Amino acid sequence: MAKLRGLNAESAAAAITTGATLVLPGPFGHAVEGALIRNVWPGLCAQNGIRAVDWVEIGIRGGPHSLTDVFAAIMGAESAPEELCRALGQHWAIRDAYHKMHACCQYGHSTVEAVLAALQGAGTITPDMIERISVETHWKARKLDNPRPATTLAAKFSIQHIAAATLVYGHAGAAAFHADTLTRPDLDRLRHRVEIAPFEPELEWPNDRPSRVRITLTDGRVLSGECLSAPGGADRPFTEDEIASKVRANVLEAYPGAAEAISRTLALEPALLRTGWAKIVSSIVGRDTST
Repeated sequence: MAKLRGLNAESAAAAITTGATLVLPGPFGHAVEGALIRNVWPGLCAQNGIRAVDWVEIGIRGGPHSLTDVFAAIMGAESAPEELCRALGQHWAIRDAYHKMHACCQYGHSTVEAVLAALQGAGTITPDMIERISVETHWKARKLDNPRPATTLAAKFSIQHIAAATLVYGHAGAAAFHADTLTRPDLDRLRHRVEIAPFEPELEWPNDRPSRVRITLTDGRVLSGECLSAPGGADRPFTEDEIASKVRANVLEAYPGAAEAISRTLALEPALLRTGWAKIVSSIVGRDTST
């Protein structure tokens, strides 16, 4: 936001240090438990980030050492400021992160891919044909052990639900984690037929989040699939078109008028970036939102 508004280096740095004082640390266990307050955190953090820029522009700001005060002194992280300058202007850190196409925790994406690989060429597989689903996966995914998720958030952080829903729906999109899936009897039975075990041997990055799936059918057949690294990371990035399609799929059903604004924003069109956010939103929803 500071960059889009054209703030100078000093003000942009002040916005960053100000934003650092507004972080919302919360327990990871909330995700597996399905505590829906977790869904509020991103919205509040995005709002805080925008407001931090607003406040800096009127003289309200944190201190110059807020980053280390918060993340090192309070939260116990290590401070390595030299890393902020490594390959500065040459490398974008966002390329080292990942983009998600599946509507669940990234730790489970390799399981989604492994299930889909197992189903390839198998014909129609219905829940009543499944005797057992074995998921061998990395240690982070094994923490997502919840065969009876109580909320849609918990379902997205449940390896049992991720594997079972992908098998039933043939994908891991939003529909596979809809509230209705929590009470489907066939999905409930499948979730309790999922066995989780370690993926061995443990692998180094970029294959440090693998999954191997074996689906045992009642007729004795065994369908197998494996994914060492799910698409979307630095080693297997999506194309710009794939990411743009995902953005449109997330937004256009609710806001069909957003198509032009999305295309112009993704293209970083200068004229649009100079437009106030209220005007952009108004063009999307079809009414004045400035008030």
